[in-house]
Amino acid sequence: MDDRAFEAALRRDGFQEVLRRTLPPGDALPEHHHAWDVRGLVVSGRFRVWGPDGDQDCGPGEVFTLPIGQPHEEAAGPEGAALVIGRRYRG
Repeated sequence: MDDRAFEAALRRDGFQEVLRRTLPPGDALPEHHHAWDVRGLVVSGRFRVWGPDGDQDCGPGEVFTLPIGQPHEEAAGPEGAALVIGRRYRG
């Protein structure tokens, strides 16, 4: 999916914030959660998110999602990752 089209779809679907992140190779975060829904597109590299609902291992053009409050871990692949991430706040 084209990153500009993805960004437009995020805004259409009520995601109030859109971020672009570039992660270095192997960058990882231990278990945590967010106070917002997440939908992200991998633009380049690999990005993995895993938690109680399963493993999302995504490459370029693939989308990952996380509901608000979902505990998870995340990591960039050995080549790093470039991401477009939407945050949808509730309430």
